[in-house]
Amino acid sequence: MIDPPRVTIVVPAYNHADHVADCIESLWAQDYPNLEIVACDDASPDGTLAILHDMADRSPVPMILLENVSNKGVCASLNRCIAAADGDWIGMIASDDMYLPTFVSRNMAAVVTEATDMVCMQSAAIRLRRDGVRIRHRPPFGKPLDGWVMEDIALGRGWINAPSFFASRSLFDAVGPFDESLTYEDLDFYLRASRIAPFRFLDTPLIIKRDSAGGLGHVITQRFEDGFRILDKNLRAEFPELWLRATDLRERRLARGFGRQGDLTSLRRLIGRDRERRRAYPWSLWIAAMLGAMTGIGVAIVGRGTIGHVLHRLRRLARPARSQRRCETST
Repeated sequence: MIDPPRVTIVVPAYNHADHVADCIESLWAQDYPNLEIVACDDASPDGTLAILHDMADRSPVPMILLENVSNKGVCASLNRCIAAADGDWIGMIASDDMYLPTFVSRNMAAVVTEATDMVCMQSAAIRLRRDGVRIRHRPPFGKPLDGWVMEDIALGRGWINAPSFFASRSLFDAVGPFDESLTYEDLDFYLRASRIAPFRFLDTPLIIKRDSAGGLGHVITQRFEDGFRILDKNLRAEFPELWLRATDLRERRLARGFGRQGDLTSLRRLIGRDRERRRAYPWSLWIAAMLGAMTGIGVAIVGRGTIGHVLHRLRRLARPARSQRRCETST
C-alpha cells in the first residue's frame, strides 16, 4: 500500500505558554496518517520552549523542535521551519491557534481535484473569544478569496484566515522565503503567491482562531510602515495604478482605525506621510479619522455587539437593493 503524501505543519512560537499545548495537541488529533510537525521557538521568555520540549519528547507523530537563541521575528522562524520540513504539503499555524481534526484530510481531499499543485488553500474558521465563546469567524467586510486574487488582496477586498493557509512545497519554493525584514508575514507572502497561483476557499470551519492579547500578532512598532513597504515592493514598479489605489485605501483604513482608538500620534505620522507623497493636504484622512472616532464613541456607549448587530442588519437590508440594481442593469 502506497503511503499518502507527507504533510508538514510548521508552528512559529512566541510567548504562548498558556496555549501552545492546545495547538500541538490539535495537530496530534488530525485524522490524516502521514504527518510531521516542525516548531520553532523564537526565544520566548515565558516558558513556551520548555512546554515544546516536553511535547516533542512524547509526540505520537514525528516532531522537530528548533530554537532561536535570540528573538528574530515570525518570518525568520517560518523560514527555519520550512527549510527543515520534509512534507510535500505544508500548513502554517500560530502557536495559540488550533486545527480541527479534519483540517489536513479535508485540504488534501480538495487539492487532488486541482489540475496542479500550485494552489493556495484556505478555509473558514471558528473564532475563540477571550471569554471562551466560540463563533463562526466571518469578518463583517470583504469576501472569501477564491481564484486569481492579487488585486483583491492588494485592495483588501477579501480576507484570509492566516492559520488556515495550506499549500504545496512546490509553491513555497516558487514564491521564495519570507522577508525577514518585515514584522509580519502574511500580506507580502500572499501578494507574491497570488501572482503565480490561484487561491481556493473551503467554506467549512477547519481551524480555531484565538483572540489573543500577545504573541506574534502584536508586534506594533514597525507594522505601521511595513504595510506600505509591502505594497511598494510588490506593486509599485509593475502595477503602478493598483499600487496607488491600494496605498490610498490603506491610508484611509488606518486613519479610521487611529481615529477610533484616539491615537493622534500615529494619525499625525500617517498624515505627514500622505502630504509628502501627494504634496497636498489630506482632508480625506481627517474625515476618515473623524468617522472612526464616531464609531469608537458609539461602541463605548452602546457596546461592540450592538454596533456589529446594527451594521449586520443594514448590510442585509442593502443586499436586495443591490441585487435589484444589478438586474435592472443587465436588462
